[in-house]
Order: sequence, then structure tokens, then C-alpha cells
Amino acid sequence: MYYDELLRLCGYEPEEIENERTRIEKALEKLELTPKDIDRGVKRVSQYFDIELTSIRKMMGLWLKSLIDLVLAREEREKIIYCAAPPFPQLANAMVMVSKEIFVTSPEVTVSQTLGGIFDKLNPVLEAAEGDLLPAGLAYCSGLQVRLGGIIKGVIPVPDLLVSSGFVCDETPKLDELVSKRYGIPVAYVDGVNDELEERWPRVSDKRIEYIAQEARDALAIFEEVTGYKVTEEVSQRANERSADLLTRGNRVLDLIRSADPSPISFVDMGIAFRLATRVANTTTVSTDTGGLVDLLYRELKERVDRGEGVLPKGAPRIAMGLPWTEPTGARVIDEAGLAVIVDMTTITELERIPSEYEDYWERSAEATLRFCGIKFARRFKQICKEWGVDGAILNYPIGCRDLCVAPVKSRDIIMKELGVPVLLLECDHIDTRDYSAEAMRNRVEAFAEMLKAAKAAKTK
Repeated sequence: MYYDELLRLCGYEPEEIENERTRIEKALEKLELTPKDIDRGVKRVSQYFDIELTSIRKMMGLWLKSLIDLVLAREEREKIIYCAAPPFPQLANAMVMVSKEIFVTSPEVTVSQTLGGIFDKLNPVLEAAEGDLLPAGLAYCSGLQVRLGGIIKGVIPVPDLLVSSGFVCDETPKLDELVSKRYGIPVAYVDGVNDELEERWPRVSDKRIEYIAQEARDALAIFEEVTGYKVTEEVSQRANERSADLLTRGNRVLDLIRSADPSPISFVDMGIAFRLATRVANTTTVSTDTGGLVDLLYRELKERVDRGEGVLPKGAPRIAMGLPWTEPTGARVIDEAGLAVIVDMTTITELERIPSEYEDYWERSAEATLRFCGIKFARRFKQICKEWGVDGAILNYPIGCRDLCVAPVKSRDIIMKELGVPVLLLECDHIDTRDYSAEAMRNRVEAFAEMLKAAKAAKTK
């Protein structure tokens, strides 16, 4: 069939394709993906992603499986739960572990990475949202536009419950309230208190921890009412162990990248691997195979390092980045400028590994979650740059994100003043490329790269 080449490219085995053909075709029809779109997907996967790595190909396949499961969830599962991105990780993971009949996901992440990143066909979804509750030109979150537009177009099903991340920003719960009223969907609001003294980081005030811990318990009560399934402490602990295991495996990959020169992997593929482990890990689709794929990635990269191979020349400036793009063209500009991204701000710092003093599970979880917000984002990004010893940093902040627009200038000032590390502020959109295309960023990135290369060359003389 016309889509077989794409699936093989994304790590599907021949028997998988045959066994899943009916589901695949049904999903492609709902997604309105034509043979022309599939051909474009083949070209983009071949052009932007490292298909020499079996692990990356299979991770791309897991993204596609996540998309197919999402599109067909109303027909195949008892209940559908949407956790806004970024979710309270431990809460989302616990909901995932209750039953395979409950489909839990952050749909905006999956749809952006696939319909956008692979097929370059996200604009109709964004435009559907802009024609409704989230009009263009007002810096609305493109992730929320993807979720709303997907529901409007019927690309993704209407869920049975929305779990709203009010502790991150105000826009998500406001939209979720409107969606709730329109479609008659209950919402579990997970709000928070954001007031905090910057010098306390990575410590978090008792007030904030206790508040969001109770919000999580209240959300689970609503989840039980909607689904009929109870999240016990034993289920929560198993979910946490699974998440911690993925984090440990991912850290092995990061440690390898950290010490390697030349760098064995591009920022495009880092985004796939670690979004998979840290974000899609809290969806029902991702099974225990995920850990195996991360281990395979480690082995393949280790072989490259042992051979002295890399995606850039040895000695390329090593930089820290903000968030990965779900659209690969922006990240590819960084690679083409000759900058080796070795870490991004989703990485956990050594300071954040301090043991929790709380005994209650949800209070420990709340403490771990709340170490990222506002001014502490600036301190946290500085700590990443310090621990990783980077030559520079690009803080690519999405203009439509309430949370990540709080402190980019403060972050730059702190890092440059306290560490002497050059920082480029790069206004962008990680999902929507209509106003922030790769070419629009290229001149600034290339100029910054030349400056870093000159500075590094001067140090080696």
C-alpha cells in the first residue's frame, strides 16, 4: 500500500503492518492524510531524522502508534482522559497505570510531533482553532490551538475528562472551562500557588507543595467518579517507579552525549528521544518497550562514540537549548550552523536531586514538579549551563507560552553575568512555523554560531 514505505522507515516490522492495516487505514482517513501527504512524510523523515539509527526509526514508529491509538480511542477504549501539557507527571502516570481500557494522553504533544513534525500538515488544525475560540494574532498557545483544533475537526475524539494544568499558566484552565461548557466534559483543575522566593530554589515552600498535593488528590477523586477506577497508592508507586526507570535510562544517554566530542546525535533526534521518555511516557500507548528503545539508542550512540564519529566536526561549540521543537526544521538550523546541542532545559540538575523531606507520596511528587516556574526557571537554566560546562546557550522561548515567557531576559542576564556564557534569546514557536520559520531564525543563529566558534578558537591558541 501507499503508506508501507513510511511505516517501514519508521521501524514497523512487515507483520506489524499487515496486522494493523485496518486500524492504520481507518486512522489515516480520520486524519485526512492522502498519498501525497504520506510521500511528504517519507521525504521529511528521510531528510530531517537520523534514520541510520534503528532506535530513532522505532521511536518515530512509536509516535505514529501513539497517534493511531489517539485517533481511534473513542472506538477502542472505555474512557479518554486528556492531561494538558505539561502535565503533573506523577498524576498522569498514575492514571495511565490504572487500566488499559482508560486512554490517557496529552494530545497536543502527539499531534504536533506527528501531524506537524512528520507530515507538515498542522496548519488546518491550527486554523480551525483560530476560527473559533483562539483567534490568530493574540499569541495564544499553539499547543492549545492544536488540541482545540483537533477536536473541532474531528481529528481527535472529545475526551471524557480534562485534567487542566492550572499550576503552569492561566490560559489552559480558561480554555478547558470553555471546552467543558461546550461539550459537557468535566474538568479536574490542578491549580497552584506560584509565589516563591528565588533564593530558595531548588527548595519549594510548604504552602505550594501542600496546595498542589491536595489538588492532585481532588483530581483523582474526579477521575474515579468519571472512570469507575480508583488510583491506589500502590498504583501510584508503580507508575513512579516506571517513570524513574525511564529517567535513569535516559540519563545514561545524556551522560554519553555530555562526554562525547564530536556529538553523536542531533538536536532534532534528541527531541524525539527525550520527548518520548519524558512526555509521551505518560500516555497509554507507551509500554515497557520504551525503556528498551532508550537502551538501544544508548548502544547505537556508544558505537558511534567509540568509532569517533559524530553529526558535527570535532570541537564544534557545545551549547544548551531551551525546549526541543516538535517541528524539525527549526532544530535543523542549529545543526546546520555547526552548534552541538548537548543538553536542554528539560534536564534535571544535580541540585534538584536532593532527597525530599516529605513522607506523603503526593507531597513528594508536588515538590519535584514545582521546581520549575518563573524566576526559578532562570536559576535552573543557569545551573544546567554551569553543570554541563557549555560554550553558549540559545534560549528559544515560545511567544505564546505564558510560563516560558516569564523569565527569558532575566535568564540571559543571570547566565551571562554569573557564568560569562554567551546567550542568544530566540523568540519562536515550537509548534507553529507560520510566523517563526526556520529561515527567519537562520541569520541570528548563524551569527551567534560564528561568534562562539571564534571565541572557542581564541581559547585554544
